[in-house]
Order: sequence, then C-alpha cells, then structure tokens
Amino acid sequence: MPVPHDWFEVVQGLNSWAFQQFEPNNQLIHQYSSLQIQGDYFARAAWIELMKLTSKTVYFKDLKRQERLTLSANQVVSIWQIIGRGVRGNVPINVHWLDKSFALHSADNKQDDEHSSLLVAIIKTLEFWMSSEIPWEATIARELWGIFLCLLKDTDFLEYDKQKQLVSNKAD
Repeated sequence: MPVPHDWFEVVQGLNSWAFQQFEPNNQLIHQYSSLQIQGDYFARAAWIELMKLTSKTVYFKDLKRQERLTLSANQVVSIWQIIGRGVRGNVPINVHWLDKSFALHSADNKQDDEHSSLLVAIIKTLEFWMSSEIPWEATIARELWGIFLCLLKDTDFLEYDKQKQLVSNKAD
C-alpha cells in the first residue's frame, strides 16, 4: 500500500479521476451546454474528489473495483521496475514477498482473491488488460506484462481461484 500522507498517490488518484470524466460514456460533464459551465462543474467535482482522496482511511479490502485496478496498475509498474533493475546485466534474481499483506490468506494456507491480496489483484488486473476486446490493447498488454504475469502466477504458496476472471472494471 502507498505511504500514508504521500501526495504522489493523491495526485495520481485525482489525475485518474480527471481522465475518467472525459471518457465518451461519462455524461456528467458533457451534459452541460457551455464550456464555462462544464469548467465550473469540473472544478467543483474535482474539489470534492480531492477531499475524498485526502480524508479517508483506506484499507485494500475496502477498495472498489476501479480503485483496486488503479492501485494495482500503479503498483505493478513500480514492482516491475524494481525487478528490472535487479536483472540488469543478465544477473538472475529471486523475488520474495516478505510481507503477509501481499497475500493475507495464502500466508495461512487459505485462498486469496483480489480483495485480500495485492498480488492476486495485480494478476486479475493484468488478465483483464490482456483479455481486452480491442486487439491492439490486448497485444500491448501481453507484450508489456506477459512475462510478469506468468512469474506472478508461479509464485510459491499463492493460493487463489485461477479460473475466476475480473469481468468488468465498472462494477463494484
């Protein structure tokens, strides 16, 4: 999980929220007639979102699906960069998940899901990206993250439902 009170995560969250406001299927902003009214609405809505992002205590298990996808996406990049630095110069490395919080239930020989394990959430997020109905999106995801996904799936002692797919990023 991100470091508490780190503004980097808040800025990323607000940036992600802002991009979502301008998706074609999001009618919240597009319903207003003038650019001035749209701008005013956006500024008020952004302020409300900023207050939400900075005022709540967040636990991984309580995140909504879109929040888990966003957190997983942010974390997968950081983790993959660390692994990439470790293998520079063809030096083999071993990756160990030392904190029980990476897979809370697996540590107790029980099954995790994307609510209880960041690792499972990352797996489900990568699988979701790779199963995109848009061919170029799926191809890019497989090329960028395919090896990492295989490695995560082979993590010793990680117990999860390997058949269950993350169906939609809009639900929850």
